Amino acid sequence: IMDPISDFSGGVLKLDNATGRREGQGNTETVAVADLTGGYTIYEGGDFGGTLPPGNGTFSKANGLGDLEALCDAPPLQIGNYVWLDADEDGEMDANEMPLAGVHLTLYDATGTVLATTTTDADGEYQFAGSYLTPETDYFIAVGADGSFANEVLTNAGTPYLLTDGVFAGTNADAVDNDGTPATGGQPGAANGLPLIALRTGTYGRSDFSHDFGFEPCDVLVGSVTPICQNNGTKANEADDYFTIAIVATNDNEEATLVQVVRDANPDGTGGTVLATGSYGQAITVGMDKIFAADGSATYTLTLRDVDHPGCFARVTVGPVAECSQCPTENCGQVSILGNARD
Repeated sequence: IMDPISDFSGGVLKLDNATGRREGQGNTETVAVADLTGGYTIYEGGDFGGTLPPGNGTFSKANGLGDLEALCDAPPLQIGNYVWLDADEDGEMDANEMPLAGVHLTLYDATGTVLATTTTDADGEYQFAGSYLTPETDYFIAVGADGSFANEVLTNAGTPYLLTDGVFAGTNADAVDNDGTPATGGQPGAANGLPLIALRTGTYGRSDFSHDFGFEPCDVLVGSVTPICQNNGTKANEADDYFTIAIVATNDNEEATLVQVVRDANPDGTGGTVLATGSYGQAITVGMDKIFAADGSATYTLTLRDVDHPGCFARVTVGPVAECSQCPTENCGQVSILGNARD
């Protein structure tokens, strides 16, 4: 329309459906320009005096031609998709492998600012969708920013997992493989130290559900614990009796090889004094240095910690072991295994 607000211009007006008058004019024949509403100038050829601004290049209101088109909102962006237990550690989703529900995920922008958080549903699926996603923009998705990931281990429903290191390069790999990478530093902000996926969104309306995380087991399991009372060579003296412990540990992870037996470890499995290191599936004996008293009352808690991944561990509490100097055999005391758990 010509002169939506000022002379020598072109643009659009909003008109009242009932009166045909422009918005804001009411029943008044004339209204001050300053009070007009609903007018929008698209181009301008001069001021009220008809003087063209230098280098304007338009033809005033003589070249106005066009119409208005109603457009829908731009279609949304969505990203996701799946977190699962890679039981055979090959990096590929297999039909018999289970989803991991309740895994915490965080979406960061390129500077490390948190944009949204979510958790996987019962089927191991997740998605991010909202106004915080913009087209052709870089983002990071990270696992475990709520504290569930520490010491290279994700703890989910009380069970520890490692980010799978299996690599699948078969047909349609991006749809069925693990896309998470171990965080080695260099990621922005709070994403440092977490398993993450770096991605770039496509154009409006493009949903990308190819961002998957695979985790493999890292349970340290206590196979057997055998305390054996030692009379220290003085059968007449019960005060110096002690006991040794033979422990066999196993691990669900096929790549695990060595395990440590640790005394006084921290609650997260770190620290403490390493008493011995041995292979999974073989007996490891500790206590030959007489550190466990066989007095009928003392108990000892030991941590079995994976050498390569210290965040994978279990605890076992042994005792009490009764004195054995006056017994016909060296293992006549009562033995009680009080614990065989991670927590």
